[in-house]
Amino acid sequence: MLSPNRTWLIAAREFKTYTTTISFWVALALGPIIMSSVALLGPALQPPAPAVIEVRSEEAGLAAAAAAALSEAGELTGRPQTIVQEPPAAEPDTRLVVRRTPAGGISVEVEGKPLTPAARALLARDLAAAGTEAPLPAVTLPDEAPPPPSARPRGAPPGRLAVAFLLWTNLIGAMGMLMQSVTRERASRALETLLAAARPMEIMLGKLAGVGAVSLLVVGLWLAAGGLLAWGGGGAGGALLRVLFQDLANPWSLLGFAGIYLATYVAYGSALLGIGALARDDVSAQNLSRPLYAVVILVFFALLADLQAKAPAWLLWAPPFTPFIVLVRPWLGIGEILGPALLFLAAAGLSTFAAAWAIRAERLTRGTAPRPPAEP
Repeated sequence: MLSPNRTWLIAAREFKTYTTTISFWVALALGPIIMSSVALLGPALQPPAPAVIEVRSEEAGLAAAAAAALSEAGELTGRPQTIVQEPPAAEPDTRLVVRRTPAGGISVEVEGKPLTPAARALLARDLAAAGTEAPLPAVTLPDEAPPPPSARPRGAPPGRLAVAFLLWTNLIGAMGMLMQSVTRERASRALETLLAAARPMEIMLGKLAGVGAVSLLVVGLWLAAGGLLAWGGGGAGGALLRVLFQDLANPWSLLGFAGIYLATYVAYGSALLGIGALARDDVSAQNLSRPLYAVVILVFFALLADLQAKAPAWLLWAPPFTPFIVLVRPWLGIGEILGPALLFLAAAGLSTFAAAWAIRAERLTRGTAPRPPAEP
């Protein structure tokens, strides 16, 4: 039977080991420094202001159809824009004048910045459907119709992507600490002594809990620094941080992020513990862990691809990618997430038991002391 006391002692030992190192305090201070840099560089990093497009027409139906087409084109191309049907206070970037011709067609006059090809195509489609049989003059229709709203590619929201990269960065650090912990103890034969006093599952859970507590402390301080600068500061820098961390203001979202990170940490961390227990020395540990680190690097590139909605849909069903894809796609429904989530949890459980088996195999290989006594 597993002993919570032994697991707690191992976790406390790991936590104390890493929180007394200089690298821990450097990592702890790095988050506030990065957040402060983002706040100071906010004006330079701030996205461009939305383009203002004014739509004029004597017929309300034509004006509404043109505004809807332009809004859809903006979502499709990812370009921020504001559509108005009343004269704005300042000169708009683009002005459209939509008229019905005596012949029954529709004419569109464009002043200012030209329209994108997507906007021209959608205008032709929507204005034609608004009550005219004639094609739009001076508007070239594309060979293929624009995709329906449900089929449009949707890029990852910047706020979700920022949180995903933050958790990814801390996951890399936690994985390094776990690998260092088990390989160091294996090389110094301290793991043999530990195996004589605790069960393999207790050792693995204790190490995961201790290093996980260190990782959560770092993540918590980073997020607290970002939130303090976002909602406590002003200016463009604070506004940019509020956009990046807007989901953190929702307690349920924050709880979901924590659950996703913990599940991901357990899956990747237990795999690294198993690799470290099987490795003979630091060199073999590095060689054995390279495929896992390669997967983590691929996750990084998948997040970048999802920013522009170019990540393939099947990545949701690949367990190493599942938690990150769920994190950056808030529009996914429960039915879409349930199957991949169950598959990921099964993979995480398999990784945990495989790691415990690897630590047990280390004891059998070394011929260490017998099983620890049961709790009185």
